[in-house]
Amino acid sequence: MENKFLQRNLKLFYIFNFLIDFRLYAPIAILYFAEVSGSYTLGMSIFSIIFISQTLFEVPTGLFSDRIERRKTMIVGAICSVTAITLYATGFSYWFLALGATMEGLARSFFSGTSSALLFETLKSMKKENQFAEYKGKTSSMFQLALALAALIGGAVAGFISLQMAVILSVIPQILCFLTTLFFLEPTFHKYAEKDIWGDLRKACQLFMTNPKLRLISIAGIASFAFGQASHQFETAFFKTVMPVWLIGVARMVSHACAGVSFWFSGKMITLFGHYKVLMGGNLLGIVLTSIAVFLNSIISPFLIAFTSISFGSGMVANDDLTNREFSDAQRATMGSLISLAGSLMFAIIAPLLGYIADVTHPGYALLTGLTGSVISMIIYSRVYSKYNI
Repeated sequence: MENKFLQRNLKLFYIFNFLIDFRLYAPIAILYFAEVSGSYTLGMSIFSIIFISQTLFEVPTGLFSDRIERRKTMIVGAICSVTAITLYATGFSYWFLALGATMEGLARSFFSGTSSALLFETLKSMKKENQFAEYKGKTSSMFQLALALAALIGGAVAGFISLQMAVILSVIPQILCFLTTLFFLEPTFHKYAEKDIWGDLRKACQLFMTNPKLRLISIAGIASFAFGQASHQFETAFFKTVMPVWLIGVARMVSHACAGVSFWFSGKMITLFGHYKVLMGGNLLGIVLTSIAVFLNSIISPFLIAFTSISFGSGMVANDDLTNREFSDAQRATMGSLISLAGSLMFAIIAPLLGYIADVTHPGYALLTGLTGSVISMIIYSRVYSKYNI
């Protein structure tokens, strides 16, 4: 009977993941933020504020999740997400954007370690934890499906109506997302953390210090996330130099469609090729296609960059699968939050740097700088493979 009820969680993850990322402003976010703030540097600083905020709240929200409930944590995160997009939609000033970014960072911190922990514990309660990579990949593909549809619709709204209207319409899916979180069930397997908060945090930190495999995989994932996400958020600025705004939505749709396919088949890809080949191949593909795209600097370039996403999902799931295998059950969300904290902090530094490079040179050079994360990740994964044969 319990398995039947927990099946509801798996179905809800598909709905939740779709709604949380169905944001029509996503493909033109940097254009909107730059329009309101006045420059790419300030526009990219909004993304930095998101991740600085996430950094500040990561550990408290992870502890909250481990000590209280996964379900309650997801509900609070959804409320913060609705508030964030509403503040963006006002478009009054840079400071309203900054306040919205702070709320979005708080929302992300509630979701970051908790969503994976809730999925893993749901599967473990059903004795299906070995299928985590498959379920993680398929449910995560909904993020990309949502972003693909949002890119197509949002690009048209931004191009033919206004950038702000794309943001305003994005509030509706967030409200629906909040309603979805109310129906999640708490897995009975969830092992609540000890009452000593600092003892719980100390144990999580100690595992990173004493487990070199977890430490290396985490560092590779952090570098890939920070540079990759900063570049992804800035791609639109480069796209605008070679195509009209309405067509940007089409390029982004292709990107997210490729990522969705990558997530959906990630479990099979990892089983077929192994974690190492999936991770290395994905990074290499990104380096080659992005470099060619910047060199060509034509209307074809955005679509070349879009095709790099065909390896994005499988790489994310492979890294997530490797880290979850090394986590302890009692501190699972806390440990996930610690990794996310480090990634957010690094992103907060890199994002305005890319914006500054674009302001003083060209957006294409900013994208090339973003490839640094892929290089770092490949070096680390090679070391992990030689030592642990991942």
